[in-house]
Amino acid sequence: MEEQKPLTAADLVAVARLCRLPLADARAAALASELGNILALMDVLDPENLADEPPAIGYRAQWEG
Repeated sequence: MEEQKPLTAADLVAVARLCRLPLADARAAALASELGNILALMDVLDPENLADEPPAIGYRAQWEG
């Protein structure tokens, strides 16, 4: 699986703009950061990204068997 890179300030600004959040608001920046984390997690959990990976450690025996 590809290594996830940390979000940059530009990434956070892009997320905030997509969500139409006021950039001057510190809470909006914190929310944009959390949204970025959620989007990154959603990308990791995307079924297409998991096609060649075991779905979870608990299912490893079924996957390999």
